[in-house]
Amino acid sequence: MKYDVVKVKITNRCNRSCSFCVFNNNDKDLDVKEFKRMTDIIKNIEFEKFHINGR
Repeated sequence: MKYDVVKVKITNRCNRSCSFCVFNNNDKDLDVKEFKRMTDIIKNIEFEKFHINGR
């Protein structure tokens, strides 16, 4: 299966406080060990675009 986009959020931090948002009042960052685990999985799938976002 080929995916259009693979997205990785390196942080849940946000400078807004929208009450409806799942990331409201969340300061969790993706640790290096978890990021490595994700990239090990991602390198085995086919995709068009790779997005990394966060603060």
